[in-house]
Amino acid sequence: MDDIKTKIKNIFTKPQSKYIYFLFFFIPIIYYLFGYQNLDNDFYFLYPTGKYTVSHGFPSTLLFTIHKGYNFIVQQWGSTVIFYFIYSTFGKMGMLIFIFLCYLLIIYLSYKLCYIISEKRSTSVFISCLMSFFLATIFIRTRPQVFDYIIFLIEFILLESYFKKNERKYLLGLPILSLLMINLHASSFFLLFIFMLPYFIGTFKIKILDIESKKHERIPFIITSLIMFLTGFVNPYGIKSISYIFTSYGNFYINDLVTEMKAPLITDSLGFTIYVGIILVYFLYFIFRNNKKIEIRYFFLLLGTTFLALSSIKAFPYFVIASYFPLASYINDKFPKNKDISLSNDAKIDFITTICTMLIMMIIAFIASCDRTKNLRIDKITNYLVKEEKKNKTKYKVYTNYDNGSYAEFKGLNVYIDSRAEAYLKVNNKKEDIIKEYYYMNYGGIDKEKFLLKYKFDYLIVDENESLYRFYLNTKDNKLYKKIMTENNPDKDTYLYKKLD
Repeated sequence: MDDIKTKIKNIFTKPQSKYIYFLFFFIPIIYYLFGYQNLDNDFYFLYPTGKYTVSHGFPSTLLFTIHKGYNFIVQQWGSTVIFYFIYSTFGKMGMLIFIFLCYLLIIYLSYKLCYIISEKRSTSVFISCLMSFFLATIFIRTRPQVFDYIIFLIEFILLESYFKKNERKYLLGLPILSLLMINLHASSFFLLFIFMLPYFIGTFKIKILDIESKKHERIPFIITSLIMFLTGFVNPYGIKSISYIFTSYGNFYINDLVTEMKAPLITDSLGFTIYVGIILVYFLYFIFRNNKKIEIRYFFLLLGTTFLALSSIKAFPYFVIASYFPLASYINDKFPKNKDISLSNDAKIDFITTICTMLIMMIIAFIASCDRTKNLRIDKITNYLVKEEKKNKTKYKVYTNYDNGSYAEFKGLNVYIDSRAEAYLKVNNKKEDIIKEYYYMNYGGIDKEKFLLKYKFDYLIVDENESLYRFYLNTKDNKLYKKIMTENNPDKDTYLYKKLD
């Protein structure tokens, strides 16, 4: 045991072979593979949207719902097309492998970013492993955000290279990133500029207490920013894509209904992990930096992304990406320098054995996690409705809640609502605040019988904990619908109701 402790201690205090350092990347990778391995709920509206776009062009009205003629833009159209081609060619396993490959790219880019600053393998491996670990909690999933993380890491690599080497060529890649972002995930477009703002401030020579910056060229920076903004117009929806974030976020009803838009709570496991991640950065910043001056760009990145992370769960990955890599500058002297060391024959055998063991663990983790999450909550119900539609040659109007709607759409049903929350805002669809109606129908304020009479749904898919079920369908007041099917699940049962003739 003492020998093992000594070896581990030496890894962080004495130069080691580069192969030894890179073994540490297996830690976040295996952690990720033992975690959630399934198609994200949002995937189920992304896939049919991509299929529609490939077959019919860019949609301008809300698809797959009972609401006809509602305005809508696909702000992540590029992602939907990529997901469609991968899933239609390789299936679910292909999608999961693709996201895993994206995660490996994120790990590499994190390492590359830290290495630009520290120029030490040991420092870079340590920090990039931390970054990869926190991102792997629940954020690496089949959603367009995975492209955000890749694009933002590349952005920071280019900006750090420009500041370190003062060479304009590194700015040339930034307009390409803005072009990718506006087409892959338009709602994150302005984050490119928000992350650039601290760098712009850092072009001025400033010194305030322990915070400082050195003067850099500003004109190339300003020109690049302008070109990036103009490339934002190169998308199928023009200004609508650029302004999408201003009409789709900050809404009370969305913030209250969508878990990821809520502030993290330290009392649940995910919220606790987020707070640990935030506190860890501040601890390393101010305890281990040995009175080093803090670059002003890093100070503002830390301050701004801390505010974002405390505001919503969804923003925590941006804190990880923007606030961890600067640690490569401040704790760098705690780690050994690079030194090319050849492995002894015994060390080579140990290394190969460790690699094989890790690979076996990765395979077991991937298979186990996929098997664990293979069943869907409303699979039985939606299969029944699809058969009924084909048999009667009728397109039924189906009520679903926010969580179940996307999968019902994936199976080809027309639903009341799905997890595209912003699509149901009047400011976007130009018709009606469906999200507001759904909110009050669930939390009081709307008569449930009048709601059902308004839409005349053919079928209702409701969960046992849903307000519509508890306070109407499962009471003697219900004279409109009858229960025809139950789908039992470990977490909650789901019921199918049919309209009475």
